[in-house]
Amino acid sequence: MQKQVWLVIERGEPFEIGTRLKLEPGELCLGRSSEKQQVDISFSNFLISRCHCCIYHHKDGLEVCDTGSKHGTFLNEKRLLSHKKYPILSGDRISLSMGVAVFRIVQSALDEVTIDLTQPVTVSSDGAGVILDDRKRECRIEGQPMPLTEKEWLFLKLLHDHANTAVAYERIKQAVWGERFNPEQEIVDVGADEMNSLVYRLRRKLGARAGLLKSVRAYGYMLEIAVK
Repeated sequence: MQKQVWLVIERGEPFEIGTRLKLEPGELCLGRSSEKQQVDISFSNFLISRCHCCIYHHKDGLEVCDTGSKHGTFLNEKRLLSHKKYPILSGDRISLSMGVAVFRIVQSALDEVTIDLTQPVTVSSDGAGVILDDRKRECRIEGQPMPLTEKEWLFLKLLHDHANTAVAYERIKQAVWGERFNPEQEIVDVGADEMNSLVYRLRRKLGARAGLLKSVRAYGYMLEIAVK
């Protein structure tokens, strides 16, 4: 039975979370378009290379290939070697530049109900009573909403996605302040005061659960969540 293939956005400007892009047979280039070079699917963050990776949709299945990007292409959290094709399956998650853009691949038969494509992408952690709803960009603790600014959300989401694993300062800067990437110096121009202020505000909002947000000396931060 013929299958339709969709790319479902979980993160990545200028797309809204949940955007579905139909993948037609052939080769599609993903990256960041410029006046001189256009790609099939274009993201706006400067950490994404002009032609970052390619997806190949052929009769035998799907493959992804990093085309020599600076900050990498990841398949289910594993970084791909450049210029090597890897098979991808329905449900696989691909991220560009360590999570600046994230999407999943979904296949469905033409006569199947497409509810899986429209469900909000929700990440929950029962161990700490913390629930993150990607579609609403909302955090709830024990069922109560916790209002967050955009940068607080990006920070918490990053740590939550890598729960119980230390996340480096540079990775946090890229995810939270990606718009301030300086291509000439190849750095994200964010000082320690801004990082400390962000951590302070988030800990205040976490209240009794502020202890979940751990500082890892000389490295970064970690969200420590006990797994039941």
